[in-house]
Amino acid sequence: GQSDVTRIDEDKAHFIISAGISYQKELVGELGFIYGYSAPPGPCTSGNLRGLKFATEFNFNSDNFFIAPKVGVEFDYLILGARLNIIDYTDFTYHDFKFTPEIGLSLMGAFDIFYGYNYSLTDKRIENIGTNRITLTINFDRVLWGRKKKKNCPQQSVYAIVLSV
Repeated sequence: GQSDVTRIDEDKAHFIISAGISYQKELVGELGFIYGYSAPPGPCTSGNLRGLKFATEFNFNSDNFFIAPKVGVEFDYLILGARLNIIDYTDFTYHDFKFTPEIGLSLMGAFDIFYGYNYSLTDKRIENIGTNRITLTINFDRVLWGRKKKKNCPQQSVYAIVLSV
């Protein structure tokens, strides 16, 4: 016979709008999206979110304005979460690239509060960008916020082995 492994309750990849605010020497806003997977808590799944994040950070200071396109990966599981980002802070004179890992508390990916550290990847520095950061993020995910939970699950494990003869 044949043996196939089938994913149970695997959600299809979808877009998740993400907005946030962080403090790193000054207040910084963020707007973007995650392209990934999520599942609300229920009898078949735990609450989680994971995917690729594409966003832009910006400050609110017109005298020292910067904008920062970023790409990252995000993983949230129940009450813990983490992100790894590459960020290009620019004031339109310099590009200040940063590698920014973040870790913290999450409400299944719907709300996150993370601590992050900006590691500089370039010699050029934009003065009003801090090294340490605290970020509050909200992810507007139709799956986490609105999908009905499945009531009948074949089993609790993520994978089931389907045997065909």
